[in-house]
Amino acid sequence: MFHKSLTCLTAVKYFLFISAIFIFPSADGYAGDIIARVSSKTITKEEFEKVYRPRKDVNEDSLKQVTLERLIADKLFLIDAEKKGFDENIKEGLEQFVDRMIVRDLYNQVVTKRVKVPEYKIKLYWYKLGTEVKVRHILVREEKRANEVYKELSRGENFATLAKKYSEDGSTKDKGGDLGWIKWGSRDPVFEKVAFSLRQGVTSKPIKTRRGYEIIQVLNKRKTDKGEYTGKKREEIRKGLERAEQARLADGYLEHLQSISGLRFNESVLDMLVKESKGRRGVPSVSEDKQGFIVACWAGRRVTVKQLLDKANIERRGPVFNDKESIKNWFKQDLVMFRLLPMTARRYLLHKQGDVEEKVATQRERLLIPEYKREYIDSKIEIEDEDIETYYEANKEIYKDELKNVRYRVEKDLTNEKKEQITEGLIEKLKREIKVEISTQL
Repeated sequence: MFHKSLTCLTAVKYFLFISAIFIFPSADGYAGDIIARVSSKTITKEEFEKVYRPRKDVNEDSLKQVTLERLIADKLFLIDAEKKGFDENIKEGLEQFVDRMIVRDLYNQVVTKRVKVPEYKIKLYWYKLGTEVKVRHILVREEKRANEVYKELSRGENFATLAKKYSEDGSTKDKGGDLGWIKWGSRDPVFEKVAFSLRQGVTSKPIKTRRGYEIIQVLNKRKTDKGEYTGKKREEIRKGLERAEQARLADGYLEHLQSISGLRFNESVLDMLVKESKGRRGVPSVSEDKQGFIVACWAGRRVTVKQLLDKANIERRGPVFNDKESIKNWFKQDLVMFRLLPMTARRYLLHKQGDVEEKVATQRERLLIPEYKREYIDSKIEIEDEDIETYYEANKEIYKDELKNVRYRVEKDLTNEKKEQITEGLIEKLKREIKVEISTQL
């Protein structure tokens, strides 16, 4: 049972709770760490201690009984959820949980464990901290556009003017691409390698970075205080280099997976999507006869326009549909993160490791119980205006204000009370159907 206040656990309620279950002594053959059984499922001391939180303002025995009640109730809900086939409801969510977990394990194997930063790199990095460069840049997504901009620069066009005209970096575009003074280690490794190697006043050719294609111009250079090479400074540099190397390895691995997937795009269908977007960024409305068009293929699989649009509709950050490169980049990222990485991890049988199966079992319970409660408790709560008014009249001395000013609070309290009543009724019903045994040693 659940209570607004733990002090509401009266002797009568406690008696009703205990009388609804069998009691077994701890020395009757059960394992010493098992404090309760609900059908074939057990509640261990370890499980109890994970959720038990002592409170100074509540009697310890009462609090322990309330905590045990909640654990038993969850087991009852779990058993009935299994019986009623709720596993199908959480199948997708559980698969996503497994994918996230095994992808993290894959990352540790192919990236984290392979990164070791030698001492000479740490010291070399420290030396480079003694220089800063003032730079500006032009960022575009397409290589063709970058080369066109570079040709204009080569003909003597003003860098700032072209940055305002072409750059896709919204934070620097209006400033003529000005990034200000940058320190070593503050930018994309490819970007800073070029920026710090250029002489003052020199403009680079287009370079490929994580953000797209960038053209860099060095405006000035200066010496700065790099600080003492102390233990703290060294560790700070080491961690930064470690993160950078992990990012480099991760990027390389993702590109490798993408390259072996055989991903190909249907350019004419992408052009159609851009046209259908009518210049707008959002998901376009495409006629039914075009939704079956194949927009991409990978590893023998085909992706239709409908599948692509359905996916984009449920994503918080979908592609910009009036830009073909944006659609491609979004699709590539989605393919690698949610298909190729999980598939690779499963190929290495990472989902079969013992600790993974244990975590999945725990997560399954965490998903099943709320799903069951939504169906058999939350959906049963019905609050009418008349109910709110009646509840308010019965508890006027508590609210001490007009109903219109406390209506939200009244409705919330009434909802919680009804939820408690439905929950208690459901628990009592399940106790009559499912055998519950509790140890005398809590």
